[in-house]
Amino acid sequence: MYIVYHLCTRGYKSVINKSMTFNDIHTQLLNENRMVTFASLTSDKTHTMLCTIPKNFQSNSDKVVVWDINNKAWADIEVSSIMSIA
Repeated sequence: MYIVYHLCTRGYKSVINKSMTFNDIHTQLLNENRMVTFASLTSDKTHTMLCTIPKNFQSNSDKVVVWDINNKAWADIEVSSIMSIA
């Protein structure tokens, strides 16, 4: 497992998934608004969502629960489907 970091145009570190763990994802999203790109589990589509984890309430899992900022709703994303966080 390895993670590739690079600087985005806004100066944020972007994480490109090379087998990101729950803890990697949780750390990137806790109290931060970030764009998460992930693969659909039911189609060949790729989705991008502006989201955050507003408080520390989750433990290690195969899914991460995030707050979808644009839709003002909770969403769960399969850890293995996350392609990048920027």
